[in-house]
Amino acid sequence: MQFSSPRLTGQSRRPRVLFLAPTFGNWIHGRRALSSTLRTGFETFFVDWHDPQLSEDSTYTFIRLPQSRRHGLTRLAGEANARRIDEWFFTWWLKRLWNKLLPDIVHVCWIDFRAALCARAGMTPLILSAWGSDINLQLEAGADPAWRGHTIEALRSASLTTVDSPALISKCQSLAGRAIRSEVLHLGIDTQTFRSDLSRERAELRAQLGISNQDVLISSMRALSPAYNHEIILDAFAAARSGITKRAYLLFKTFNAEPSYAEKLKIKVREYGIGDQVRFVDEMPEAALPSLYAATDLVVNYPRQDGFPVTLLEAAACQRIVICAALETYSDMIADDNIIWTSENSCFALTSALIKAANAYDYSDSRFPRARATVVSAFSRGNYQERLVALYEGVMATR
Repeated sequence: MQFSSPRLTGQSRRPRVLFLAPTFGNWIHGRRALSSTLRTGFETFFVDWHDPQLSEDSTYTFIRLPQSRRHGLTRLAGEANARRIDEWFFTWWLKRLWNKLLPDIVHVCWIDFRAALCARAGMTPLILSAWGSDINLQLEAGADPAWRGHTIEALRSASLTTVDSPALISKCQSLAGRAIRSEVLHLGIDTQTFRSDLSRERAELRAQLGISNQDVLISSMRALSPAYNHEIILDAFAAARSGITKRAYLLFKTFNAEPSYAEKLKIKVREYGIGDQVRFVDEMPEAALPSLYAATDLVVNYPRQDGFPVTLLEAAACQRIVICAALETYSDMIADDNIIWTSENSCFALTSALIKAANAYDYSDSRFPRARATVVSAFSRGNYQERLVALYEGVMATR
């Protein structure tokens, strides 16, 4: 479905958006963002190293980014000079592309060097979409100075920056060193795909995992990287086992993992001697993700810091219980009937929450209708698409 735009009728060509987002491998957000952009009615030129080859009603023109020459240049010119030459080349390439296509909007999702070099190339109007970690990482001690510099440069140059949580606005402004034009716009989810009433899928996946319906499955759904505190989740599960009166299992997704971190977790599992109660799930199609929620009894979301993750939306849409760190960025975003809030970055607090929730749990496929209704009304993918059209038009009108 495409959304019509009265302001754009009568033009000699459709308005154009030059769209950049990471979509390779585990970048599900990038593929979802591209899919939504294709439904805006804008002619879309997608720029990346990888073509996700989306099957959509609306097509797009894929333009491959050139490969970086930095590694080879470093041996010849040193690290600093290699970075400057590489950035000069990408800036020249992007400027040439912009002059050739003459897009009406340039939209960059995930704020990194691509966003900065689009700004440096003079691309306007420029819309940025921050997804949480791209901003949060720049405010941590030991942040990569080059990435931080790129983030600052991009934020200062953008016509508009969208964020997925109000708390990110102040963080963006702190990095930029001044007020910036921003708006909360969450990518949303497909609420027809993420739903309850998947009892057959639940039974099938639990059978594959060797887990009976009477057992409690606790799943950590976030990307397998240190930012999401999976070690604390594992430590808390190991400590909680003696207090949980039912057979309990812990599941990690490894299809979006940092390999060294995944191995570190597996070593800890062996050290605890709980390999029979921990499952590592390999890659599965995106369309099968709702079945993972259906199979899960307790979803754990326990990052150090965050934006507003689709995990909380997907869990609410699937009407599952969530044990969640009480981060400020989550405050007042959605109905929290299904959420058990607990202190952040505390193994003791998480252990207590796991024991209490697991022992009180009885399976039901129809709990928390208000939590689902909130997501359907405020965070559906259709809402995002409609608002994106309005933002594109608004930014174009103020050029």
